[in-house]
Amino acid sequence: MPNIITITRLSLTNYRNYGSADFAFDGKSGQICGANMVGKTNALEAIEWVLTDKLLGGSSDVAQIKPLRDTKAKATAELALDADGKAITLLKEFYEKWVRHAGSAEAAMEGYCTDYTVNGAK
Repeated sequence: MPNIITITRLSLTNYRNYGSADFAFDGKSGQICGANMVGKTNALEAIEWVLTDKLLGGSSDVAQIKPLRDTKAKATAELALDADGKAITLLKEFYEKWVRHAGSAEAAMEGYCTDYTVNGAK
């Protein structure tokens, strides 16, 4: 019998146009409905990013997931799955790495960081 994995929940914080969003799925079928330009594709892209480290279309430019209103905010996507009756939670956090070097009054952005957590363990 094949393994069956279903998405039960998607939670987003500071992900593109979402300040905070929570999508619950019944494990059988899921729909993300809404008017144009409200973030339906962004929600699907978050699922792709958590599972593959890529964005839709295969892009690896994940810096574009940061919210435009505050690019220093940590973007998070949490995906809850049911794998043959076992709950699995995948959490991905993406943020800018800011460092203030000795003798400098200002911090400089030195790149990006991505933290991965599975069932609460990094």
